[in-house]
Amino acid sequence: MKITEIPFKIGMQYENWEFDLELVDTKRGYEIYEYTKGDITKINGSKVEHINLYFELDILIRIDIKTFDDLFILATP
Repeated sequence: MKITEIPFKIGMQYENWEFDLELVDTKRGYEIYEYTKGDITKINGSKVEHINLYFELDILIRIDIKTFDDLFILATP
């Protein structure tokens, strides 16, 4: 899968993935969840270690995708 094909888009609702998320941490103003569904195994040819989704008031504000080769961060401007 290419980074442009991921199903997560900034601004989407928490409820889209609520059954596929595990709470990692709560910070002031936002929560960090790990995406646990396991359907995304490679990004740009690199094996995925983990995907963290950051939500503020149930709105996706940041996506961290850690692979064995790279760290991709997609965030609100």
